[in-house]
Amino acid sequence: MAIPAPPHVVTGLIAAIAFLAMLFVFPQRAPGVEQFAATPAVAVRLPTAESALVPGKLPFTAGDAVRYFSTVLEMSPERDAEGATYFENQHVSHAEDRWTITVRTEGKEVVVEFRVGGDYGLSLAREFFESPLFVQEESEQLYVMLNEAQNAPTQRLPRFTLRMHLTQTTDLMTLTLRFTPHEAA
Repeated sequence: MAIPAPPHVVTGLIAAIAFLAMLFVFPQRAPGVEQFAATPAVAVRLPTAESALVPGKLPFTAGDAVRYFSTVLEMSPERDAEGATYFENQHVSHAEDRWTITVRTEGKEVVVEFRVGGDYGLSLAREFFESPLFVQEESEQLYVMLNEAQNAPTQRLPRFTLRMHLTQTTDLMTLTLRFTPHEAA
C-alpha cells in the first residue's frame, strides 16, 4: 500500500516543477515583442510597461490564463456547454484532492474560478498569483486579498480591478477571481 506524500511535499514539488518549466518555456525575447512565438504549450504574455495602463483593456486575456494553466498543469483544457474552459483532475482517490479550474469571460471581465476539495487545490490558486501574468506588487496584493476572500474584497490595482470571493462548504471551496479593466476616462 502506497503512502501518499504530505501536502507540503506535493506543493513544493509542484512549485519546483513550475519554476523549472518557466526557465525552459520563457526564453528571452527582443524588446517590443509582447507575445511569445506560436508555441502551442506556451504563449503567455509577460507584463510589460506598455500593458501597465491601457484603459478599457486587461493586460492579459482569458486565453493567456488558459495557456498558463495548460503549461503548469501539463494538460489540455476542456470546454463546457457555455464555452468556458476548464481543467480538472480526474484521478482522485481522496475528496480533498479534487479540483477544477475554470476560465471564462463575462463581457470585458476575465473570470478564473477554483473549485477545490482541500488545501492542495487552493495551492494551485496561490501558484497562479505568482504567474507571469502579474507583476510582483499584484501578486503580493492577491495574497493579501486571499486572507479576506470570504468578505469578497475588491481592490483597484494599477492595471486592473480585482474582485475576489471565497465560499466554503464542508467538502468544497470555491475561489472566484474577477479581473476587470479600468474604463477609459
